[in-house]
Amino acid sequence: MPVKPILTALLLLSAIAHAAEPLRVLCFNLRYINKGDTGDRTWTARRDQAADVILKDKPDLIGIQEGLRPMLD
Repeated sequence: MPVKPILTALLLLSAIAHAAEPLRVLCFNLRYINKGDTGDRTWTARRDQAADVILKDKPDLIGIQEGLRPMLD
């Protein structure tokens, strides 16, 4: 994933929106899908909680760690 162009675009957007409303950023560690997880630790058990946090906080920008493609689709 090309990180530099994305960061450049974000910096430009932040400069343009400087006088506008604050930018709401959410940094979220989803914790990757681990085949050894059981019960409340499985992704299917955690995904609704993750979605609830995102919907409640209404971020403008979301940073994701450990998000595998099946988790983000």
